[in-house]
Amino acid sequence: MTNETPFPNRKVELEILQKLLSQYPRQVDVQQWKNDFPEFDKEIHYLHEHELIECKFFQTLSDMFPKPITAKISHKGVDFLTDDGGLSAILGVVTIKLHNDTIKYLIESKILSSTELNQPEKQKYIAQLRSLPADATKHVVLKLAEKGLENFPTVLTWISNLANQN
Repeated sequence: MTNETPFPNRKVELEILQKLLSQYPRQVDVQQWKNDFPEFDKEIHYLHEHELIECKFFQTLSDMFPKPITAKISHKGVDFLTDDGGLSAILGVVTIKLHNDTIKYLIESKILSSTELNQPEKQKYIAQLRSLPADATKHVVLKLAEKGLENFPTVLTWISNLANQN
């Protein structure tokens, strides 16, 4: 059994980020922190690559990889530490637009894969779907969302499963 500290170490990363946050917006000399944190160089590189910190490195010919000299927490690091996600949560709003044909295609695919409908019924519903104007398709999508939310426990389970896959 080994006593090595695992990398990456979330506790160490959090401590480094909090120390840098307390000095924000200054660049901090981090060379003396090396003995305070296991796998310090790796953790600093990892946080830098994820853009949670901005770090200046120095490398000599004898070094295997660049050594961290100074660092400061970035705006992404600050937002990462805040409970509400910071300004990134506000500014990072994503708008999803689906074209009318895309929505109809998605619904049509569901009709075609249905095991409860026979072929003539499938064709009837697909023909009706294709004849809908854009406003009616929008109404269908809102109703589908409403019906989905009526099964909220199932929706929560689905969201949880999706989140755990990522």
